[in-house]
Amino acid sequence: MHIESIDSTLHTSSKLFELMHTRLEHLEEGQHALVDGQHALVEGQHALVEGQQQVIERLDRLVEATTRERTLSFERLARVEQRLDVVERRLEERGDA
Repeated sequence: MHIESIDSTLHTSSKLFELMHTRLEHLEEGQHALVDGQHALVEGQHALVEGQQQVIERLDRLVEATTRERTLSFERLARVEQRLDVVERRLEERGDA
């Protein structure tokens, strides 16, 4: 009877260890899948950062071009206004004379 009890306990323990081993294998597989997913996420984030940097660089170039164009326009307008001032003064001088 005592041997049967020991045999039954060993059988139960063996079954328990099998179940624990199976669960541990599933847990390891899940952890590997999680790590793989995290690596993919990090790679995706790096790609996103690179894309954002490209957008920022393009926006910087656009701002530079817009600023340059506005500066040139303001300079042209200032020159036209100066010429107009000269013409107006000459016309006033002729009118006074």
